[in-house]
Amino acid sequence: MLPEQFAAFAAAAVKASPTGLTIVEDAIDKAVKSIDEQLKNLDHKAFSADGFIPGSAFGAADRSSELALHHTRAHAVIETTLVGVKKDLARFRTACVEARALITGADEQAGDDSRVLVARVLSDATTSNYSDNAYQQAVNEEADAVPTEANPDPEDDQ
Repeated sequence: MLPEQFAAFAAAAVKASPTGLTIVEDAIDKAVKSIDEQLKNLDHKAFSADGFIPGSAFGAADRSSELALHHTRAHAVIETTLVGVKKDLARFRTACVEARALITGADEQAGDDSRVLVARVLSDATTSNYSDNAYQQAVNEEADAVPTEANPDPEDDQ
């Protein structure tokens, strides 16, 4: 019963992502449902009455009553263990929900940070007037230029 469900959510946990964690949560829910069904079948009060084995049921040997007692104890141990496993699974599911929220939050924050960065870069690129300023400066510097026959920027003859 448990190894089957455990394998399902353990495999999903390996691929943990918000979606992977949702799969893990679903597997945990299935495992808890299965445990609940088993606990109904293992109801201690009902078992005490329905599954009671009198000490004499195993014969008159010295240890017959001891065997009946261990049968009852084993049932109680299994039932109590399943209740503990169910609690562990509930805590694990809560941890998955919290991890999914943290991952999703980090993804959303990273997305928001990226959008802010892109907006800032685009704003800087579209509002900086380096080319306009350079153009205006060149226009102003060259306003007094007059045409001549000599090259104003002769190449050095070497």
